[in-house]
Amino acid sequence: MKDEKLLRFKRLTDSLLESYIGEVGGILSEAMAYSLFAGGKRLRAAILLGFCESYGGDVTAALPISAALECIHTFSLIHDDLPCMDDDDFRRGKPSCHKAFSESTAVLAGDALIIAAFELVAKSGLTPDKSLRIIGEFAQFSGRNGMLLGQQQDIIFEKTPAIGEDEMLKMFALKTCGLFKAASRAGVIVAGGSEADLENATNFAENLGLAFQIIDDILDVIGNDKETGKPIGSDEKSHKTTAVKLFGLEGAKEKANEYTKKALSSAERVPGDGFISKLTAKLLNREM
Repeated sequence: MKDEKLLRFKRLTDSLLESYIGEVGGILSEAMAYSLFAGGKRLRAAILLGFCESYGGDVTAALPISAALECIHTFSLIHDDLPCMDDDDFRRGKPSCHKAFSESTAVLAGDALIIAAFELVAKSGLTPDKSLRIIGEFAQFSGRNGMLLGQQQDIIFEKTPAIGEDEMLKMFALKTCGLFKAASRAGVIVAGGSEADLENATNFAENLGLAFQIIDDILDVIGNDKETGKPIGSDEKSHKTTAVKLFGLEGAKEKANEYTKKALSSAERVPGDGFISKLTAKLLNREM
């Protein structure tokens, strides 16, 4: 794929985030920056900007939105790692925010990043109707009806001896697919795409997220720390409900392949130079 485009999207998003976080100093901003720039690939930003450009939108106008989404994603990682949640000491090969600073600072850094996201959208310069719609989308897919609900279900399922396929996939669709949906749909909204374009973007994100999560579950069993950014076997340690636990290793691989094909089918309907299709294939093959 065109790696230079992916790098350009990352560089542009990082530059805006650096300017925003650098406006205020102190330990809170330091903790926010520590996690924001801990080595993330800016996948959600790239998807958002890729969809925007594919539908003829202005990438520069979309940058505050991609930066906002990365703030939401980073907040979720900081809070996921806390002792009261997944209790992970490392993220992307570095000490988690609460280990590098303190638990209380990590909580506040995550909280500040949520608020930062909506500030970035509000001050983006987009038309009021687009800004309001994106704010609503981000709240829907990250909040009590989206990512956070999925996280809550994940916690509950840790204490449940056995759950079915439908329950697990619904949890994945909320927890993992939520921000992929926010990214894909926001890119289309900034570009002024149609409702049909939004529907295809939603289908793409749903299948991408399911494949992504199942592959993560597989890598937690057979991968390595470099691929996952955290210790192998952490899901088993925390008694998480995983695709491998439910389907077995080979069954999980078949499921991942099924959702990968569906994601690529939707990606192929996106106009432009094929960036979304190539990014999807590279991502799900863990080639980035």
